[in-house]
Amino acid sequence: MLSNLEHFLKLLVLLVGGLMVIKAEFTIGQLTAFIAIPHF
Repeated sequence: MLSNLEHFLKLLVLLVGGLMVIKAEFTIGQLTAFIAIPHF
């Protein structure tokens, strides 16, 4: 039971970490696109 919970927590941490990285990359990508596109 305890090892199962430990496994679940590791999975949760990986998932949350992955989502944070994806969100950060998306934000950086948006920022880069916003800077790259000329504004008139």
